[in-house]
Amino acid sequence: MKISLSGVENSILRKMKEPRMHFAINCASISCPKLFNEAYTAAKINEQLDRVTKEFINSDKNEISKNSAKLSSIFDWYKKDFTEDGVTIVDFVNKYSDVKIAKGTAVTYQNYNWNLNQQK
Repeated sequence: MKISLSGVENSILRKMKEPRMHFAINCASISCPKLFNEAYTAAKINEQLDRVTKEFINSDKNEISKNSAKLSSIFDWYKKDFTEDGVTIVDFVNKYSDVKIAKGTAVTYQNYNWNLNQQK
């Protein structure tokens, strides 16, 4: 049986109710988070998921300032994953962002570039 990273993400990992996994397993397109360069392990999984989430949120895939949030479409497509228990998208992003978004700031979403990444 063949399965893609998207298949693993959507049919297996999303059932775990762990929104940070969207930054760990992805399709490797230009707008996707960078693929992690080490194996995920049970002993370090929380640290690793925090690291890839923080790296993605603070990358050029998002435009974040105090009064503006133009986020990756990942946050729109999987909004329900990021907003469990009354948490807003802004709350989730602020947990990992170097720049904190003010409460009440409108969130917009960037166009997604589905072209594949190339090794530099």
